[in-house]
Amino acid sequence: MDDYLLHELGKGLYSLERNGAGLEELLTFHRVSSATDTLGRAVCCSKPPVNLTVLDLLVQTECLLGFWASEVLACGDGVVGPVPERIASVAAWLQRYLDVADSVPWGEMMAEEVIAQARMVASVVEPDSGGEEPAPPEWATCQVAASWAKQAGVQVSRTTVYRWAQAGKVATAKDDNGGMLVRLDDVLARAGAMRGAVSFGVGHAVV
Repeated sequence: MDDYLLHELGKGLYSLERNGAGLEELLTFHRVSSATDTLGRAVCCSKPPVNLTVLDLLVQTECLLGFWASEVLACGDGVVGPVPERIASVAAWLQRYLDVADSVPWGEMMAEEVIAQARMVASVVEPDSGGEEPAPPEWATCQVAASWAKQAGVQVSRTTVYRWAQAGKVATAKDDNGGMLVRLDDVLARAGAMRGAVSFGVGHAVV
């Protein structure tokens, strides 16, 4: 992994450590009205409605960090477990082992996925922070492309994107190490077609 990518990985993990608690706080909608509605009935506040968009992002982020933390832990030498729970704690734990990510074959893939996820979380938790909006890349790994599709509101797995690539349904290229990249615009367009098929009741979405 080159120095720039390693630096960006560290920044991404720090961003997730900083924004993890904020993402959890956004999980429920906050009611600003009074304790009673227009008909005078008491409003039940014990179970506020769940923000499903934030829930999806929260679960996706927890799974991503949990996966890479387990990979780092499996490396053994010098890595002290167990892996903590919650986004902020796992991100802080991973920051201690950047040297491990730098030395393993899958380090670049981990960096790309964590950086992309950190930017999406920051765009939700800190929408008015004054920072630059995360710009979607032209080419991305299957996992990163799936993350952008989910951010656009379509549940697409890394396996589905990979299947599209293998079938020639999205454009592909090779990175410097020979790994496969997909054109993000193609993935988003195909994911959008899937969402349209579901929204309008089409019997079978095109996959």
